[in-house]
Amino acid sequence: FGYGVLGGLAISYWGFLLALIGATNQLFKNKSQAVERLSEALNEASFARAEIEHLAMHDPLTELANRRKFLHRIPPGECAFLGCPDGRSRSFQGGQRHTRA
Repeated sequence: FGYGVLGGLAISYWGFLLALIGATNQLFKNKSQAVERLSEALNEASFARAEIEHLAMHDPLTELANRRKFLHRIPPGECAFLGCPDGRSRSFQGGQRHTRA
């Protein structure tokens, strides 16, 4: 091969390497953006779950703990004095009694 051909191959090789480095940098940038979006989504989901749990355990008007939170905090073995069979707590919904497992 002549020096002209080798020089052309060297320039092509360097061009390929620069393109590869550019593509790799773009992939890392896209990956970091995806990780950031995922982190934000997980934070939003965590906040939503905490809000749902709060709404389930508190009265929406007064923000006081409701019966569900009270029964949830009682250890299963200490529920017998409330008339709960087998140490299970009961929640009252719509006038009906439902056993909480």
